[in-house]
Amino acid sequence: MITQREVDKKYNQADEKLKKYIPLVKNIASKLSYNLPPGVDYEDLVSVGMVGLYEAISRFDESRNTKFEAYARYRIRGSILNFLQSMNWIPRSVKEKAKIVEKVTENLTSKNGEIPSDAEITKELGWSIEEYYEHLKNSSPIYFIPIDELNEDFEIVNRLDFYTPEENVERELKIKLVSEALEKLPEKEKIVVSLYFYEDLNLKEIGNILELTESRISQILSSAINKIKAYLRSKI
Repeated sequence: MITQREVDKKYNQADEKLKKYIPLVKNIASKLSYNLPPGVDYEDLVSVGMVGLYEAISRFDESRNTKFEAYARYRIRGSILNFLQSMNWIPRSVKEKAKIVEKVTENLTSKNGEIPSDAEITKELGWSIEEYYEHLKNSSPIYFIPIDELNEDFEIVNRLDFYTPEENVERELKIKLVSEALEKLPEKEKIVVSLYFYEDLNLKEIGNILELTESRISQILSSAINKIKAYLRSKI
């Protein structure tokens, strides 16, 4: 029989974890708060992210070979993305354009064996560079979602638990290919991707470092992620 003391201890441990990982929730919410739907703001994402953190604390299985922070990050991000998806966050027209851009980028990558430049992509699309950047701005929500969280129709994959051993093998391959693609990107795109995904900075912080606007950082990041995804598809 569980004693009251044991119950209190478990509750206190959960409460300590909640407080410890609030900065993680805020960080993830901040990174996903660009180009939000009307009526949704950063604080809404934090609230939803806290639900994900609580679920992570409740469901974490210490016997599995997974660090709690990785599991918590997955749950927090998934909670926020599912919330946004329920609001029809990404218009169908934007998804359709994104598919066209990704296909063109993938074809150029496969044909030339190299990651194409923005100029090569826009030439193949028949767009001006301004039209291309406007598309990247409008479609930024798609490109800010980690690659492994989207299926081919740009819908968020809703997993009930953390990755299976088979999925982890696939993720390891993706990580290797992402590293390869990253090295092939133009220097500015490489820096922005590294700061956003590896240094956990948001768009505003990256813009301050590079002395560029938040909107321009969004375009650079979206362009880079499009190229990385195309490179992965050409290799897998």
